[in-house]
Amino acid sequence: MVPRILLSHVMAGYILLLILHAFSLLHENIWVLFFPVIATLASTEYFWIRLGNIRSKIIESITVKLGMITLGILIFFYFSSASGTHLELLTKVSPGVFGPFETLLTFTLSSVAWMVLVQLSLTAFSVIYLIKLCLDKDDYIENMLFITVSGLTASFFLVLGTKAIFNNAIPYIFEEHFVAHMYHSNEGLDKKLICSNIASSEQIVLLPSGGVSIATRNNQEEWVFTVDVCEREVNKSSQADT
Repeated sequence: MVPRILLSHVMAGYILLLILHAFSLLHENIWVLFFPVIATLASTEYFWIRLGNIRSKIIESITVKLGMITLGILIFFYFSSASGTHLELLTKVSPGVFGPFETLLTFTLSSVAWMVLVQLSLTAFSVIYLIKLCLDKDDYIENMLFITVSGLTASFFLVLGTKAIFNNAIPYIFEEHFVAHMYHSNEGLDKKLICSNIASSEQIVLLPSGGVSIATRNNQEEWVFTVDVCEREVNKSSQADT
């Protein structure tokens, strides 16, 4: 009874998502993701407990543990390098200036990679399990539902999730949060210009070299990044004393 109910909820959620996606209405009704996500989590939890013996053997395997550690290091290193290179090419300055954002981008991309690996592993496990069922001539509906749920989860969320991250989430982070959190106006706390050769309305980041990175919007309302020299006003009273 439990897997039948879970499968009906998962399939209903998938059908609703596909209909809204086909008519380009998904972005206006993003709340419908709640239904398949909850049903998928419930299904995963059910079979996580139901197949506890198999799961324990896999998790306790030294090969699996070493493989997970190695993959974790490789994934983190690759996306850390990719994130830093992207930020450097985008802003023309060292990515170390944007350390917190580089970490956020690395975490996001690494999460996508892990999602893909988990879904592919789930699909491979489902195929192996299905072969085992055929060899054992086991036709219990619960086992077949496990394969169906696993296949639907892997194929649908792998495509939809990856597409949403790269086409929507990452561009949204850059457009709405990168400049807002990494840059600031050209005014100090004393309301005086930080760089006298740059307008107060400009969004800037001071560089260790003494220069300044400037973010401005072009005619298409996209952020454009340039690097300039930051000229400082000399305090007149200090200049007179000298």
